[in-house]
Amino acid sequence: MICTGIQPLSSGFPIQRLTATMALIQSTLIWVVYAVVIALVIAIASIFVYLYQSPRERSATVSIVCIFTLTSLLATLLLLPVDVALVSSTTSSKLGRRKDWATDARVDNIVYTLKIVYYALYSLDAVLCLLVIPFTYFWYEEYDEVAAEEGTQTIGSRFWGALKYTLAFIALVIILFLVGFFVPVARDRSGAHYSLDYFKRILEENHGERALTFAIGLLITVGTLIYILYTAAGFALLPVAFIKSAPAISAPTLTANTASALEQNRERQRQLEGRSAGSSEGLSSKDRRELDALVREERTLVRRERLAAEASGEHSNWLVKTWMKIEAVFRPLKLLGGFVLMIFAIVVWVSMLLTGIDKAKNSICKTHCGYILGHINIVNPMNWIFVKSAKIFPIDYVIFLILVLFFFFSSVVGMASIGIRFLWLRLFQIRSGHTSPQALLMGTVMLTLMALAINYAVAMMVAPQYAHYGPQTYCDKPLRHPTDQPDCSEHRKLRPCSETADSQAARNVCTASVGSTFLDTITVNFSFFGAVDFWAQFVFLGKRASPHSIRLLMRFLAVYLIVFVVSLFRVPKLDQYEVEADAEEEEEEGLLASTGRRFGATWGDITGRPKDYGSSNGQGTRHTATESKMQKIFGGKSTTSKKALLLGAGFVVKPTLTFLTENDVEVTVACRTLESAQKLCKDVKGAKAISLDVQNEEALDAEVEKADVAISLIPYTFHPLVIKSAIRKKVNVVTTSYTSPAMVELEKDIQEAGITVMNEIGLDPGIDHLYAVKTIDEVHKAGGKIRSFLSYCGGLPAPEASANPLGYKFSWSARGMLLALGNTAKFLKNGKIEEIPGPELMSVAKPYSTGYTGFAFVAYPNRDSTPFKEKYSIPEASTIIRGTLRYAGFPEMIRCVVDMGFLSQDTQEFLKPSPNPLTWKEVTAKIISATSSSEQDLTWAISSKHSFANTDEKSRIIAGLRWIGLFSSDPIIPRSTPLDTLCATLEKKMAYGDEERDLVFLQHKFEIEHADGKNETRTSTLCEYGDPKGYSAMAKLVGIPCGVAVMQVLAGKMAKGLLAPYTPEICDPLRHELREKYGIDMVEQTVA
Repeated sequence: MICTGIQPLSSGFPIQRLTATMALIQSTLIWVVYAVVIALVIAIASIFVYLYQSPRERSATVSIVCIFTLTSLLATLLLLPVDVALVSSTTSSKLGRRKDWATDARVDNIVYTLKIVYYALYSLDAVLCLLVIPFTYFWYEEYDEVAAEEGTQTIGSRFWGALKYTLAFIALVIILFLVGFFVPVARDRSGAHYSLDYFKRILEENHGERALTFAIGLLITVGTLIYILYTAAGFALLPVAFIKSAPAISAPTLTANTASALEQNRERQRQLEGRSAGSSEGLSSKDRRELDALVREERTLVRRERLAAEASGEHSNWLVKTWMKIEAVFRPLKLLGGFVLMIFAIVVWVSMLLTGIDKAKNSICKTHCGYILGHINIVNPMNWIFVKSAKIFPIDYVIFLILVLFFFFSSVVGMASIGIRFLWLRLFQIRSGHTSPQALLMGTVMLTLMALAINYAVAMMVAPQYAHYGPQTYCDKPLRHPTDQPDCSEHRKLRPCSETADSQAARNVCTASVGSTFLDTITVNFSFFGAVDFWAQFVFLGKRASPHSIRLLMRFLAVYLIVFVVSLFRVPKLDQYEVEADAEEEEEEGLLASTGRRFGATWGDITGRPKDYGSSNGQGTRHTATESKMQKIFGGKSTTSKKALLLGAGFVVKPTLTFLTENDVEVTVACRTLESAQKLCKDVKGAKAISLDVQNEEALDAEVEKADVAISLIPYTFHPLVIKSAIRKKVNVVTTSYTSPAMVELEKDIQEAGITVMNEIGLDPGIDHLYAVKTIDEVHKAGGKIRSFLSYCGGLPAPEASANPLGYKFSWSARGMLLALGNTAKFLKNGKIEEIPGPELMSVAKPYSTGYTGFAFVAYPNRDSTPFKEKYSIPEASTIIRGTLRYAGFPEMIRCVVDMGFLSQDTQEFLKPSPNPLTWKEVTAKIISATSSSEQDLTWAISSKHSFANTDEKSRIIAGLRWIGLFSSDPIIPRSTPLDTLCATLEKKMAYGDEERDLVFLQHKFEIEHADGKNETRTSTLCEYGDPKGYSAMAKLVGIPCGVAVMQVLAGKMAKGLLAPYTPEICDPLRHELREKYGIDMVEQTVA
């Protein structure tokens, strides 16, 4: 009897242990699947951030925060199937009872573990949304590139600057916690069925849990308001986008057709330009209109040619090309996938509608508990699919993952379509490859809020039974003892678990998922949130079935239906900028045509051979759907807007910018720092500011390709970078700088690209060329000769503003001006080439008579004048000098400063930045090796280094040095080198005052030998004063000619190739427009 009695125990115990071990393995596998999904989510978040963030503004901090936040919110959403699988694993849905190993302690342990994970994730989501992202936003905004480079902005100062603005969000978090901790809950319980066991457990939470549920409930409600706008719109647009983006023509075919059309276009342009070459009146109005249309078409074709080359993998490695072939094979699936997604969206939409109706009519407690349903009364297709598939984990997880990603990317599509707005104002644009870090952070916050709303929608609307209990059932048979497990193996009295199942059998078996319980806790404890979240799902039905029926409009469903119908049957009107952007996007995707051609395009991309579909315009090209759409919207007129990329932050940028925008050109101003660009664009309609580093080839290409012309007003050493980018993207370029050898090396590439690169069109060079060429051309046509050509230009303060030792003021870099004085000068004089080394340049400066006796100028040669014998086509000239004008006294002062050693660029320890910089007299003593820093010893040391012409000159120069402050006890502004330290003071003491104006004086002097042997001395003079309340003379005379040249390039009036204004064909139209429209002219006089 003992043995018999012991036998069952000894055999049953290992089976029980084995069952428990299998349960542990099952639970572990469920968590492993979750870990795999999280790894996939990290990849998705990383790809999303990488693809959407603007390449030129990538920030590691922003990227990491966004990836981490997106991963956290998706991990929260995707925890529900794990939750359902774990609690469902404790029961047998076939028998309606708990499994043998599922004791109360083990079930409680599973629930407790899930609670920890849920609370951790929800808390993390809240912290990221309310604290981390705001801090990161302000951290990024606080960055000052210039200050960082100069060392004036430290990590600490930047941290405190960001924290200062984040304090408001910290206060918000504290307030939310305190309100949630103390706010009374569920006060009105009449008729709410709170006696049910399920609700009793929910209402037993502690104050800490209540604070978290309040905070998350508020965030869900805020997120729901965003979700009904963005997610609903994206829900309808995403499948349509898949269908419409399937390509209609292969890349090889597009390349072949575009190349043919482009060749015919350029040939026709050459014919028209050749027709005007022999005519003094130029093109007729009819031919001009045709040429303008051809130029606009050429831009479109060039862009299409580039896009086709990129689509075919041109210049890419074999791996990229292989991937493109594989992508082409599966491209038809994109079209089919669009239809599948559309069906899927409709099924989800119907499921939400049915659940909404069920809850509105049959909720056990209505508004008192946020419309918790209790049990399913109307069959919901998505809920049915999930409940059935949950019996075989992870099939339900795969479907759930697809559903969540569909909701997520619908939200992204909605944001991309609508933009981040405040009321009707668009704050940020979310667009692939063009999203700024600020926009990405703001979009991540919105996605976090929408994800919380999606969590509610999925658990409460799409699949409520699945989300609460999964496939759990209980055996509805009377119990002999409260702890019994009834047997339904023969009598099939199985009932699905639900909130309203209040029998002892249900309490013994059913375990609600932690995630759904958490959401129910919010809606029960804070029924206002539950009611708002529920009714916000709806809007379009609007019918009344009974006094208790649907009175509020169903928002999500209405937005979805409206957007879905509109996207299928209506093409919305777009503004011109949006049409241009859409055109480029659709060209990237492929030309739209019939479904049959899409499969033909796929075969063309696989084989790499073009297929001829015929043409509709007689020129080997077909009008795209985009072109047709633009023609319909704008009445058949060309909609190609004129766009310019303006690079630079100097003083000449603003007049150029204003000129172009007043002529209806959309200008993007690009500076190294965004702040500089924004300052230039302030109050200028049609201007946009961006940050751009021209040494970043990818970023530069991305901006250049958007423009019709790139205007480079940055230092000349960077022009080749801009031109190379323009060659790659086939975009015209205009600069105000001299044509450098580096540019000449690119001339062949410029010609092959078929673009115009116009240089030397400012003041000097620029206006000086226009009038030099005019006079030289007139003399030559009359049979005369130019024996001597002198050209001097000076940018100076007006006489009344010139009261300082140099007679000069700085509107630009003092360093640049002083360094220019060290350049060697080379010129032709009396038939001989002379060369003056930089250090001796001031010694050859001589008084110069302009014929205007009110000006006391000195002149000295500047750079190399000898190439102008060929450029101006004056081989007969024996003297050619181009130089600079300054007020009298300037050369002597500069020579003394040079002899003292203040133009040295050698780093000195005593000039490095320091908290306690030396005084000027101490620095002067060190630089000139004086015995002391007294003014007397400094004067003696200066006299030993520099030879003064006479006592008067010495007194004047010493007084000038005293005025500058070199003998003073004032602390220096240390800049490491004598030159830069001196410049810091000169720029401070010799800057223009608010009411001071500048002067530009430019004069050519020609010695002419006429055909009859007579000689003439002729001057051509420009004297222009600046406007203290407007532009300086220098800025105007550089910016306006540049702007006029840009407009002529945009109008197609310039030839292709590397150009400069050295021929009448280029100079005459520019000079005529500057004189007639803007009053910029040089006055000619015969003086001898």
